[in-house]
Amino acid sequence: MRKVLAHLAETLRTQPPPGEAFARAMTDRRAFERAVSTRGLEKLIPGLRDFGENLPKKDPNIYRPMPLMEHTIEAIRHAFDWVQGFGAEEYLDPEAGRGSTLWINTALLFHDLGEVAIIRGMHLRLWNGLAVEWSRNRERNASILKETYPFFGLDTPEARSYLSYLIHPEISALLANDFLARLGWSPRDIAIVQFLVRNQSVLIEKATYGRVKDGRTLHEDVYAEIETVERETGIRKEDLLKMLQVLQLADANAVRPDMARIPRETLMRVWMAYNYMNVVLVVRSSPSRYRAFMRYREAFGQIRRGKPFGTPFAELFQLLLDRIKAGGERLDDEEKMMLEDHMESFEKFRIIKEDHIHINDQVNQLLHLVEAASGRALPAADKALLLKGYKIAYRSHDGDSRRQLKTVPVGDVRRKFIEHPIRVARIMVEVFGVTDTLVLVTLLLHDVLEDTDTSMDDIRAAFRKEDVRGRLPKALAILTKPEEEGAAERPQPFKEIDYLRYIAGCLTMGDRVLPDMEAFEWLRAVVPLAKASDKIQNRRTLMGRSPKGRIREICRNWNVLVMFMESSALLDAHKLKILEEFNKSLLEIFSLDDPGRREDRERMLARLEVFLGQTLDGKVRGALPGAAARERLDAFAAAARRTFARIPEEHVRDIGVRLVRFERRTLPDFLEELGLDEGTKAEILDEFSLLLFDLSEVAWLKERRQLLGFQKVVRAYRERIIAGDWVPLIPGIVEDLVRYTQGDKNTLPPILLHGAGADAPPQGGRTLFSALRDAWWRRSRRRRERVAALLPRVAMMAIDRIYWLEEDEIRSAGRDEVEARIGGLDVSRQPDGRLVVRLRPPLTP
Repeated sequence: MRKVLAHLAETLRTQPPPGEAFARAMTDRRAFERAVSTRGLEKLIPGLRDFGENLPKKDPNIYRPMPLMEHTIEAIRHAFDWVQGFGAEEYLDPEAGRGSTLWINTALLFHDLGEVAIIRGMHLRLWNGLAVEWSRNRERNASILKETYPFFGLDTPEARSYLSYLIHPEISALLANDFLARLGWSPRDIAIVQFLVRNQSVLIEKATYGRVKDGRTLHEDVYAEIETVERETGIRKEDLLKMLQVLQLADANAVRPDMARIPRETLMRVWMAYNYMNVVLVVRSSPSRYRAFMRYREAFGQIRRGKPFGTPFAELFQLLLDRIKAGGERLDDEEKMMLEDHMESFEKFRIIKEDHIHINDQVNQLLHLVEAASGRALPAADKALLLKGYKIAYRSHDGDSRRQLKTVPVGDVRRKFIEHPIRVARIMVEVFGVTDTLVLVTLLLHDVLEDTDTSMDDIRAAFRKEDVRGRLPKALAILTKPEEEGAAERPQPFKEIDYLRYIAGCLTMGDRVLPDMEAFEWLRAVVPLAKASDKIQNRRTLMGRSPKGRIREICRNWNVLVMFMESSALLDAHKLKILEEFNKSLLEIFSLDDPGRREDRERMLARLEVFLGQTLDGKVRGALPGAAARERLDAFAAAARRTFARIPEEHVRDIGVRLVRFERRTLPDFLEELGLDEGTKAEILDEFSLLLFDLSEVAWLKERRQLLGFQKVVRAYRERIIAGDWVPLIPGIVEDLVRYTQGDKNTLPPILLHGAGADAPPQGGRTLFSALRDAWWRRSRRRRERVAALLPRVAMMAIDRIYWLEEDEIRSAGRDEVEARIGGLDVSRQPDGRLVVRLRPPLTP
């Protein structure tokens, strides 16, 4: 016993002091892993136990349950890798290289503790005074909300919670001081860690929002703090900034639960923010040069505002250099390079900030629109769900632009891709009146799985508590276009067929058999409307694409519209809304030739004269003989000639506006007044549309008349639905097959025929055995899955032709031609009501 006690005493004497043991854990990976596995960090700093558990869900609008220590430990592991990757030689001062690992990892350990303290009501003495001070600065708080979270009114509980949350780095820094002082750390080391804790998010906030979220500015606050810490600690400001960069990258790469992975594009902008701040720190070392750079930045802003949007940066910067030279100032090559880097980064961050404010405003409008449409204030839980969907969508799509909108100026149509899903959600509310929050979250995320690195597992983890039945992942799985190997190399007709199969799957739930009938009914109500909202938003933004891109989308709409109209999942009211969106002048998406050019203007007037004197005159006189009709026609034609011929030179560009107004209002009103039949009116309007196409940017397209076919489809379905006596065949067939696949006991199983054979059960005499066998056959999941797999093909039966653009011509293929490639399918109904589905193999491989 005496030996055991002696050994124990010796062990205690040889154990390092807590401060030394903590430093070893923060600088040696093996020691850190041992401390994690044995909970050694909590033994060294007992107060960490208070922060180790998952957080309660105090305010659903801001906070979320997050295993804090799990994320923190993962961030420190990443930091070891980043520190090793950078190496001590990255630092200007050898002392900074030696101490960086300790300071960075310690800052990571403490940087989120302030958030937990606020949520759990701990350490009130540290943050109550800060909260009171912040609450008094209404002007700053209003600015913060406008540029980061405009959904919250200044005096709302959500705003107060969010503003309190922004204080948490200060509280974390105070907690770090308390904990580290007990470990015997020097004031110098504590000051470095506190600086890193307070500014941990500066780089990613600049990269994501174009500003620091807590209201500070880089020039007046952050740079000044870096310079103060440099004076107090002797660590150079460039090395302090390098440590901030390593800390930020380590934290960003530790994936947070319930949040999407940070895109590579965002991390690249973190590097850009680091380089930008580095340049400014160098410039600030010379007060005179810094003042000059600020003047140059103001001058650059004046030059930019005086030039059209999209003017290349190189051109703007050269104008700035010319202005500097004209003012008698001289820059050496190094200063020119630094100024160019500074101006280019400053311009990019300005655009990021403008876009972020604009996109936030779009979400704010969506929230208000939902409340107005539903007639009630959005509950806190619903608002939290919607904002979580937005945050995940925003982060997932960060750095993505709609291909055709990269150079579109600030205005109603923006550059960032995230605006597309937000506007699709707005269409769901505005057009279809749907305000269910989970549906709108589905639309916010509808492109995430297809276009980003966010996975289905990420979605399930993020919404597992709000969506216990898993409806959201199921809806996203259907809305996501499947990826097929070699699809990009397939001929264009096959691509169009694959796309139509995907749309048909959205309308019929594809090949999915769900045991939860209630969830299935929810999906049938949501997914088709979601796809319709997506198509409508694409239609509204066609002017952002190239002319060929617009024609391709019109061809796709041509094919898809038929399936929408023949769908059993859409009500007639829904279908009329869709037709209303597409029943707009095609000229709204094709620009006219420039009427300012004399030759273009003369051609317009000549074509208009042919229309008035021949086309309109011939069709009206043939339909309405008599002197009265001729007089009204002559008067109308004379008024039209005066409208377009007598335009002052300074207003000549108004010809295009007048032509569109003539097409959309003047001509239809006149034809309605004459009392022409619908067929004659449609022919005349189509002829005028064709005239406009000949004068527009699609004049190169062969068979321009084919574009009018889309409008004819729209008109035909609108007339059928309004008449009320239209009973399409396909929806009833799809409805029966859908019901069967989901196990509806009142739906008879279909008979599947492959060529001349049948896979239906024998139809012999009814015995107890045969009844049991039929019941088994009906309930067989495998059989229902086989029928479900056919549903998209059945939905495609309504399409007689498919259309696509090839070179400069709209091409098409008939149904027989399509089925020769993908296999045939016929459906008929027996006298007893059972469906017979006959399958034929493709004729061509």
